[in-house]
Amino acid sequence: RNPFRFQVDPLRNCLVIGDVGLESFEEVDLLGLPGAAAADIAAPGANFGWPWREGFMYYLGCGGPEPSTVGPIYAFDRTAMAGASLISAGAYRTQQGATNFPARYDGDIFFSEYYSGNVYRLERNGTAWSIAPPESGQTDPAVWASDFEAIADWRVGPDGALWACRQYYNGFRDAGRIERIVYTSTAGVDTGGVTGATTSGAPSGNS
Repeated sequence: RNPFRFQVDPLRNCLVIGDVGLESFEEVDLLGLPGAAAADIAAPGANFGWPWREGFMYYLGCGGPEPSTVGPIYAFDRTAMAGASLISAGAYRTQQGATNFPARYDGDIFFSEYYSGNVYRLERNGTAWSIAPPESGQTDPAVWASDFEAIADWRVGPDGALWACRQYYNGFRDAGRIERIVYTSTAGVDTGGVTGATTSGAPSGNS
């Protein structure tokens, strides 16, 4: 319906799409490029269901029978939120010669929610995707990092960090900045608003 941001996963050979919902669900979709073969990656030209589907649920349709559609790999309910916009951060991939996140992060999918500032990490178990087990120190088991409001785009940098483009900071317009989340084994570091960063082996934020 509205793939506001997407990233390329070069190893799975697919696009990681953050599809903004209308009323009920935000979703993450995987759309294959030629040669992608995994069962949970939609084939090129796939139909993700709008307006017959929003997330996993039937929505509205637009007359006639529902075509063959593909569901998202993950969707969350946005009905209790005043506003919502899912921003894909793509798949995390370790970088050669860099200070990377732990090996267990490789291939995990990250996304954020623009208004709340929450960052989420998805882990693949078999053919299903779900919120990854929390790191020690996370105040919310589902939220990998927090205080990242107004992030418009993400990239995994050559330094192994997760880089963010923030449109504005602390509610001030024209206050955009570039930030990154790095992984550190040092306890007690400046968290930069990232939950779980005060224990050994947790993510740390830098502006």
